[in-house]
Amino acid sequence: MLRICRQCAKQYEGKPSSTLCPDCAAASRKNVVRDRTCRTCGITFPGGPRAWYCPTCRRERRRAMDREAKRSGPARTLGSTDICTVCGDQYTVNSGRQRYCPACAPDAVKAIDRAQGLEWYAANSDPDQRRAQRQAGAAPITCVICSKAFTPRDSSLTCSPSCSRELSRRHNQRYEREHREERNAYHRERLKKTKGEDL
Repeated sequence: MLRICRQCAKQYEGKPSSTLCPDCAAASRKNVVRDRTCRTCGITFPGGPRAWYCPTCRRERRRAMDREAKRSGPARTLGSTDICTVCGDQYTVNSGRQRYCPACAPDAVKAIDRAQGLEWYAANSDPDQRRAQRQAGAAPITCVICSKAFTPRDSSLTCSPSCSRELSRRHNQRYEREHREERNAYHRERLKKTKGEDL
């Protein structure tokens, strides 16, 4: 159905649930920077999905972690072996934050990202707001029966129930015309079988 992109206001063909044209949707998927809330000071800042702290708090946390690391020393030395928290196999430590073996790491990181994304979506997405956005994105179209302009709320091509019934009647008539010979041949075959059974 015809939709209006909520970002660039361009008309495009899309599903009733879509709110962005293909170009804006592709650009939105490429850029994951959104407004985030700092877990320490509570201010809003632009950041990626894993940005939990604003730049100021991030620097303070990094300084504190560096001081702690210098005081206590590394918990694991690079090149040592550790146990993967997913499969239990041993792996060679390549970084201080490594928890998974190379085989488990891609799926484990994806699972963490997916869980955090769903958590953010549940906290920052309102069903009523999404419904209003979908309805606001509907573009006016012309009723295929009466030619009246209307704004659809679904994939309907007609402006009213009466026009919808008329469209259904026309479809049925066209189907009957196009399949008349096929239907008649079917009934003749059924009649022959019935007569043969009676004999």
